[in-house]
Amino acid sequence: MLYHLRHLTADAIDAQFDSVRDRLFEILRSRRLLPSRVDVAIDLHEWRFYGSADTDHVLTTYPDLETTRAYCFATLCIVASSVRFTLAVIPLDANGFRAKQEAVRSLIVKARQYVSIRHVYLDRGFYQVHVVTELEQLEIDYIVRARPSKGMKDRLSAGAETVVDAYRMQRNRPPTAVADVTVFAVPHRTNEDDHVWFVTNLDVEPETARAYAAAFGRRWGIETSYRQIGDFLARTSSSD
Repeated sequence: MLYHLRHLTADAIDAQFDSVRDRLFEILRSRRLLPSRVDVAIDLHEWRFYGSADTDHVLTTYPDLETTRAYCFATLCIVASSVRFTLAVIPLDANGFRAKQEAVRSLIVKARQYVSIRHVYLDRGFYQVHVVTELEQLEIDYIVRARPSKGMKDRLSAGAETVVDAYRMQRNRPPTAVADVTVFAVPHRTNEDDHVWFVTNLDVEPETARAYAAAFGRRWGIETSYRQIGDFLARTSSSD
């Protein structure tokens, strides 16, 4: 397999993947197996790399497994009960918010060619105000796992199980950005003293916060599955 892949360009491999995906969706539509609307999840992945830092799509990241280099890419997957289907993949060539912002737009634009999206769920790696403003411009309903700030945690009164409140995300340094969102938090599934936080543009009420968190939970397992693939693959310094 490596012999044949070595003689293909990245564009040629992408074209083969696109051809298979197009054919698959033709079959799904012809058999009326495609839901009218789907939920999707966008995730960041890093596969550790031991070769040259100048290799395409290899970024410098936090140290792990004796290296600070990794192939970095983002995926968009259709998520449903017991279903995880990777619809689109895009490599990242930078670590900053602009790269993530562009990746989110590209993935959603590509996905909309095949499905109608109801909600998009994004992991904590996308919790940045510029990404949220991009989602607003795309006019899509989203839930993003948040890294709680002190301002968020101050909304959690003693003994409260859930939090739902208006919240303003902003970046004061150029390039500045502002996004008005709803922040909500629900108790952690295993740690009673902790909460899981999200931001969204959906109309969330205290009575529905747990249901939205559970819906977001359907995407859990995507990162793990890609991590397992990475663990299965042989480690090499080869760019092939």
